[in-house]
Amino acid sequence: LGGQVLITVATKDGGFKRGSVAKDCISVALSAMTRFPLDAALQSYAALLLGWACYARPMVAKEAKNQGAKQLCETAMKNFGERDSRLAGNIQWCLGQMEGKVDLRKIREIRLKRAGRNYQEMVDEMS
Repeated sequence: LGGQVLITVATKDGGFKRGSVAKDCISVALSAMTRFPLDAALQSYAALLLGWACYARPMVAKEAKNQGAKQLCETAMKNFGERDSRLAGNIQWCLGQMEGKVDLRKIREIRLKRAGRNYQEMVDEMS
């Protein structure tokens, strides 16, 4: 139930606002995946939580890999992936976020700077 609450918080805001919270969520999700390896629903929620924790945070993704998240996700996929499409989708999302090399926050900063330059050019043309 706690994992579902954390997922709700993460999806509402499009990821965790603080990296420290995302790192704490990794330990919660990995602990749950380790303790209950035969619970497909829990594995699915934990994988989704891991994916959101790693979303746009390469350092958190690196920490998740170091703690063995990739191996746990692959084990869950072998055990339940063919029978549970929700689990398979969540694990693919999680692995994609862990392997993603793009820091979305940097892209957002670049777009904001570009928009600022465009706005300044527009103001200069008008004056």
